[in-house]
Amino acid sequence: MQANIFKIKRNELADGSGLRTTIYFKGCPLRCVWCSTPQAHERPTRILWDSKHCLYCNLCVSECPTGSLAFSDNRLTFTPDTCTFCRACTDHCPSRMLHFVGQMMDMDEIMEKILADRELYGNGGVILSGGDPLMQPEAATAVLKKCKEHGIRTAIETTAFAKPLAFSRFIANADMIIIDLKHYSEKKYVQFTGVSNHSILENLDFAISIGKKVAVRITITPGINDTLIDARRYAHLLSEHHIRHVILLSYSNLGIIKYEKYTQSPTLAREQTFSGQDMENYANMLRGLGFDVQIEQ
Repeated sequence: MQANIFKIKRNELADGSGLRTTIYFKGCPLRCVWCSTPQAHERPTRILWDSKHCLYCNLCVSECPTGSLAFSDNRLTFTPDTCTFCRACTDHCPSRMLHFVGQMMDMDEIMEKILADRELYGNGGVILSGGDPLMQPEAATAVLKKCKEHGIRTAIETTAFAKPLAFSRFIANADMIIIDLKHYSEKKYVQFTGVSNHSILENLDFAISIGKKVAVRITITPGINDTLIDARRYAHLLSEHHIRHVILLSYSNLGIIKYEKYTQSPTLAREQTFSGQDMENYANMLRGLGFDVQIEQ
């Protein structure tokens, strides 16, 4: 079994003692207008090409053994179905302006990276993130099962946008589920992400009902959900769904450049960022309403 992996980050500090490894799966069912990693949207591995700095030397095309690359009207086209990921194209690019996004990895390759740090995990462990690992449920579930066999703690970062059966199977072997709740309003969920939050909240309720440790993560985005009124409305929704643990993350405006580059669409996200004091005020509002709040850096 293989998985399409965007990247793997090792040796990250976990809360308390220990390290963690985060595995980023390609593919996401949402299209958030403030997305900071739009290059992870689609599942097929693709090549990023910087047209502004390309020398148009044609070496990438001539060195490709499968004919997966071609220039047409000064645009580089890539056919992932025939690509063997030999990386001859990127190795021969003199300007180094050609990069793969994601790679197909065997389960043994993934587990080799995970087990290399097994003795260092302590209170850490393995996090499956993305994109959304739910877009590759079989591969992600296999990773969770193998980690469980080796006694490694696991967590999932997910949109929770999936059919109930797929979601229930997916979370069965995870120790913690972190659900990114993009907005408290269903109308704005559709407006800003392209999907309804109805099935997301149903899946959240299911995870809690079977005794899973669940946290909701809120990315604070200026102009979208950054006021104290928004905090109160989130609190009301979370209370209805019996959530007490909240993780706050400040939107990074670095995503603006990437969003427009990789999607060729303007982002609705604002240029300004959420200040540290604003984040503390937001967190304190939720804490005052009885929530356990963690600010993620």
